[in-house]
Amino acid sequence: MSFADTKSPAPREGFIRVRNLRKAYQERRKARRDPEYPSPRYGEDILILDGVDIDIDEGEIVCILGPSGCGKSTLLRIIAGFDTSYTGEVSIAGRKVAGPSPHHIFVFQQSGLLDWMTVGGNVGLGLRRMKDKAAKREKVAEYLELVDLAGFEDHYPFQLSGGMQRRVELARAMAVSPEVLFMDEPFTGLDFLTHMRMREEVLNLHEYLRKTIVMVTHDIEDALIMGDRIVIFGNRPTRVKLARKLEFPRPRDVSSDPDLAELRRQVYLMMGVHYAL
Repeated sequence: MSFADTKSPAPREGFIRVRNLRKAYQERRKARRDPEYPSPRYGEDILILDGVDIDIDEGEIVCILGPSGCGKSTLLRIIAGFDTSYTGEVSIAGRKVAGPSPHHIFVFQQSGLLDWMTVGGNVGLGLRRMKDKAAKREKVAEYLELVDLAGFEDHYPFQLSGGMQRRVELARAMAVSPEVLFMDEPFTGLDFLTHMRMREEVLNLHEYLRKTIVMVTHDIEDALIMGDRIVIFGNRPTRVKLARKLEFPRPRDVSSDPDLAELRRQVYLMMGVHYAL
């Protein structure tokens, strides 16, 4: 049975809910970087996220944008359960997030492949409990085919290009059929063409599987092309400047859609950059 033939229940609104989220770090630097610049003293709290409210519906791709250091990755780690030292409410499917879950998979900026394992072994990591070896091999092969890496099961990560390694990570993440896929700058370090290919792979997988994807990115084009919803953060202490559902049909072409082009211009200005530059 193909993924296109499967039927999933109606998506849930407010599947991920973030309410009045506040997060602070304690200053550990004893000497100021610049004596003339007023900075927090040692031991003082530095407020990163200040009253953040976000709603994410089930099955959406949500892209989070914002200036460097504003707390995007911090928010992602909190929702994924890796950071629990905050105030406010964070829940997924009505359950409070109290820690990491095997149903919520995180794709980090840096490669997370195990060098001593083959591609097939890496993709099959989350399938260790499958007792039927033949079924496991079939599932691994199925997801490698989805990311156009059929036949690479016996290769090792060092034998693959950077883009191919990222596709293996994507296959590994999706093979366990997670409720939520968290992606922190997943295309970092890729060349332009590989970046475009990976973007297409993520959209194709989402079209088949309809899993919830929450992605942090610095790339405005990625957010507008991929996102069902975009969330834009301001400078620290961070609040949500814009949370907007994108109703534009796919495939999207910014150059031929004047409304999407206008939104791009607005987002660039909101991020403090004039697009014409």
